[in-house]
Amino acid sequence: MPHHIHSLFHINGKTCISDIMRDFKKYTSFEVRDYLNKTKSAFYPILATEGRKVGQKFKLWMDRSDKVVIVTEKVLTTKLKYIHENPVRAGLVQKAEDYLYSSAKDYLTNDK
Repeated sequence: MPHHIHSLFHINGKTCISDIMRDFKKYTSFEVRDYLNKTKSAFYPILATEGRKVGQKFKLWMDRSDKVVIVTEKVLTTKLKYIHENPVRAGLVQKAEDYLYSSAKDYLTNDK
């Protein structure tokens, strides 16, 4: 999605979702900041000034993340279908498997 992502994680019990999200956000923020700076993107000055906390150099992600603990196969199937259909509901594609940044194609056509 242009302004948010959905992900499913399997956690082995040795780590927690807040650690995963912290590390994911930190890594992607550094990578995006570096890319935008190198390409002289018009987005760089916006993300380097707006919404930052004291001490932050760059603000890419919101401070919060929503989480749902999936305990049954039915809930997993429901969430996966929601994630795959999200670009269709947003009008970005006609079919879920056509969205480039989705695993829908893998699930629906076995095409990796």
